[in-house]
Amino acid sequence: NRVRKTRLSWNGYLLIILWQIGMIVSRSLAISLFASEYGYYIFIMAALHYCVMLYWLYRQDAYLIKREYTDYKIPGNRKNRCCDNYGIEFLAAAFNMFFLFKLNSGGDSILYVTAYYILVFIENILMIGLWYVHVDYTLQLWYLE
Repeated sequence: NRVRKTRLSWNGYLLIILWQIGMIVSRSLAISLFASEYGYYIFIMAALHYCVMLYWLYRQDAYLIKREYTDYKIPGNRKNRCCDNYGIEFLAAAFNMFFLFKLNSGGDSILYVTAYYILVFIENILMIGLWYVHVDYTLQLWYLE
């Protein structure tokens, strides 16, 4: 038997939207603060995050597209289009830079969501902490001159 899922109320949808806006704003703020002091090192952080997300999506075996197509030039030639799955995984890993973009709704989704938010929290704390250590406040306080 399938477990019947209830619909979310409008308050629930509003909370989800506010949560996503908060995640995007906090992530953008952490990335921009880090980039303001460290410049091109932000690409190293982004590449590391992208590689982790790409590996994670690859390990999920999230096959969204399981379709076959017929090559009309060769009669009876049917192939599995696995390249579409990899393309979606590459794109989803880029989206996961700013917000959670899940490809499957499997049984381990709570573990995935929790681990994603913990990873993003640690990355944000690391970027803001490095920015805080490196920034020179005396240059920005014009009234001390």
